[in-house]
Amino acid sequence: KVHKDTLLSAAALGNALCKQKKYQEAELWYRLVLAGREETLGDSHKSTLSARDDLEEVLCYQKKWEEVAESCRRSLALRRKLGPECYDTLRIAGCLAIALHSNGKDEGTELLHEIILKAQACYSTYMEQGNHKEAILAKEQEMYTKGYLLPLAAP
Repeated sequence: KVHKDTLLSAAALGNALCKQKKYQEAELWYRLVLAGREETLGDSHKSTLSARDDLEEVLCYQKKWEEVAESCRRSLALRRKLGPECYDTLRIAGCLAIALHSNGKDEGTELLHEIILKAQACYSTYMEQGNHKEAILAKEQEMYTKGYLLPLAAP
């Protein structure tokens, strides 16, 4: 098994490479970190899910839409097993929708509309619970998704 400090260093290197826009190199390090965290911590651990987020981000930068979609589907399944819809699941669903849309699949646009509805429901639920932080994040995801959809609706 890979030592946690080694994985932290590898993740930091991946982040540094990503910031330098060296996406292919960052992807290799992120894949190493993800594999190590899955092996040592399991696929549903917070740190493993964070590593998956990093990988999905760098895949998006490279426009590897099929891989983004596959990873996002896996991430959504894992996060939904852990709890109800929240900012993270809405964000990942948004990433999946963009990947699908970028691949010319109509289900991407349909998913964007679903995200807006879920974000609105999450916002209301979190406001009723007094969880303003999650409510704000849900509202931001709703607005981001609407902003992405707006140009798609233009002639």
